[in-house]
Parts: sequence; structure tokens; C-alpha cells
Amino acid sequence: MSYYFLYQKKGVPSWLAYSFILIMTVIISLAFKGSSTKIVSRASKNLIPHNITVSNLTNKSASIHFTTKDPVKTYLSISSQNKPTQVQFDYRDQKEQLPRRLHYFQLNQLSTNTQYGFSIYVEGKLYQEEQTLKTLDLEYPTLSNAPVFGKVVQSNLQPGIDILVTVTLFPQSRYTYSALTRSSGEWIATLPIVLNEENQETNISPNQIINLHLINEDLQQSKVTVKYVEAQPLRSVIIGQNYDFTQSDLVLGVKERRTSQLITSPIDNAVISSFYPTFRGQGSKNTLVKLIIKPDIADLLVTVDKNGNWQYTPEQPLNPGRYELLVENNNIEEKISFDVGKSGESVLGEATPSATTTLSPTVAPTVVVTSPTIMITPTIIQDKIPQLGFNNNLLILLASTLSLLGLYLVLY
Repeated sequence: MSYYFLYQKKGVPSWLAYSFILIMTVIISLAFKGSSTKIVSRASKNLIPHNITVSNLTNKSASIHFTTKDPVKTYLSISSQNKPTQVQFDYRDQKEQLPRRLHYFQLNQLSTNTQYGFSIYVEGKLYQEEQTLKTLDLEYPTLSNAPVFGKVVQSNLQPGIDILVTVTLFPQSRYTYSALTRSSGEWIATLPIVLNEENQETNISPNQIINLHLINEDLQQSKVTVKYVEAQPLRSVIIGQNYDFTQSDLVLGVKERRTSQLITSPIDNAVISSFYPTFRGQGSKNTLVKLIIKPDIADLLVTVDKNGNWQYTPEQPLNPGRYELLVENNNIEEKISFDVGKSGESVLGEATPSATTTLSPTVAPTVVVTSPTIMITPTIIQDKIPQLGFNNNLLILLASTLSLLGLYLVLY
């Protein structure tokens, strides 16, 4: 019997084959890991959040909104130093999460002058890196500005529901303000704190040009340019069409024109929720205007500033009821009527969990809006969804084939 084959040299050293198998095993492991941890930004372009915006920023609250091309479920992870991470859902999702293209979050109970980080999760997957916002370093606002409000309709003149309205006061303010339309198509955007470029509180001039951007769930958009005083209320607009009210008085076939600017706030027949309403108007620079508020206040003199604006807030609260405001300046007179609502009376329609409260047909442009508290729970609720990421099947198949080849070389 011959044993010559026992002393023949193998074609491939064993250490090389084992190293080959080890390398392929590592490649397979990395492929599986990469397949399960890829973030949504590389998974599908239709799931990527666009136009991420922080609005309604104050010392205690903020709003965050963005869009996605496809309807998806999203939530935010909110973090700050020395505080546990919390989760915030779209404020419209009171009972369950719903897939949307237009996403709107209201953050309340924040701390003054504090930096927060927020991360966006799309269908349970983290989107990109953490972004930040910082609340204002201001305990209590000392100035007040009337809100802007209006109504949006669809092309068939039916109310436009859940349409995002973004208000920009640039360059007077570095911040934006936002609101969602309600079931009636009406919206109101409060302007609780307006800061100029020096971070100082400021009043908005009645002739200040403001820009509004509207977008609905189908991602139809509108752009509106209007003077601040003409947005209290803004004339009805159709979503999908653009408007420049600084150039024309024509809207939906109806002409509206102010004959006087002596009184810019409140509007005639307004219903005011505050017992301390702020009255505003315009007159001749550096002159006096006479105010008569019947039946409580008579022959009150207010100075018109160098910009031609005046304002007055009563020192004593006005009782609920019907009032008449008469203003005189340089032999020009203007008169309006308004109502002060009873304590607890709803003058802004259905309540919402944010400061973007809905108005009723006779709403006041000067209001005090109280925001109900949104409870933020640290419990993350995720659906079981397929893992997102690019397909590594080809890489896994190739690595497996090469591993088997290495094993064959070792054994034979």
C-alpha cells in the first residue's frame, strides 16, 4: 500500500483560508447591521422632512412644522440639559397617530432662555442629526400686538381645513408666526412677542408689509403680501392662488376700502375677550387725538408719535357690554362700536391645544389667547414597520459565496 498522498503539499495554506472566512464573516455582519440602522434620509426621498421651521417662539413655547411628500406618521424627540428626553406628537393626534404630509407640533412648558434639541422620527426611524432651538430671554412681554386672522377657502369655495398659515414680518422681526385653519377655514395667528434686529421688543407699524405663506395637506401653496393693518382681518383667499393686497383692493369680486385710518384696531363690531383692550390708530405726526369711549371714558387725549401712530390701553378694566369708540384728530372723526365679552366667554370659536385659536365670525383683533397645556409623555410608541435602508442582499450573497469557497479550500 502506498501513502505518498499523505505528504503532498496543499494548494492553499490553512491560515490563509481561515483568514479569508473571518473577513467574509465580518463583511456579512456589517451588511446586516447597515441594513437595519440606515436612517430615513437614505431610505426614501418621499419620506424626508422638508421646510423644517421653528415658529411662534417665545420664552415658554414654540411650534415646529414641516412637510413630507408622502403621508407618514412622525413624532419629535425633545431634549435639554439635565432633563429626560420627551416625545411630542402632532398636536392634532389626540387619540391616535395619523399619516400626514403636513406636520405641526406645539411645544409648551419650556424654560426661559434654554436651548433644546429636537430630532424628527419618520415611521419610527430617526431622520438625520439633532436640530436645536433656543427660547427667548424674556420673562414677560411688555408690548402687545394685535393678531392677524382671516379665512381660507378651496377652489370650490368650501372651507380650507388644516391649512398651515405662516406669517413673516421681516425685516421688522427675525421670527415667524404660524397657525392652522380650523373646520370653518378660519385662522388666527397671535404675535405674542415681536423682537427687532437688536432683540428688543417692538410694536408693528400698521403699514408694515407682512408676507403669508399657505400650504395644505395636498401641498398646494399660496403666497400673500398685505399690510399689517389690512390683515385684521385678512380678506378671504383661495388656496393655490397668490395675492398682493398692497397693489389691489379686488378680492373674490368684492371691493373693500378704508375711508380713514384714525382707528386701526379694533375693527367695527369686534368682540374683544380682554378687559384691557389696546386701541390703535393713525393721525398727524406729533399731534393729539381725542378719544371718547362711551359709556365709560370721555375726552381723553393721546399723543400721536413721530411715525404717525397712536395707541391707548385703559388703566381700569372695561366691564362686559357694548361700547362706542369715537376718535378725533385735525377735524377728522371716526367712530366704531365693539363688545367686551363676559369672563370665560368664548369669542374665538372652538378651542385648540395651541395658541393658534380659531375665530368666530365677529372676532376681535386684540385678544388675550390662553394656551391649554399639552401633556408630553416620555413613552415612545412605535408601529412594527419594515426596516428601511438600501438593499444589501447582493453584498450578503457575494460574501456568503466567498466564505463557502474558503471553507472548501480548507477541507479539500
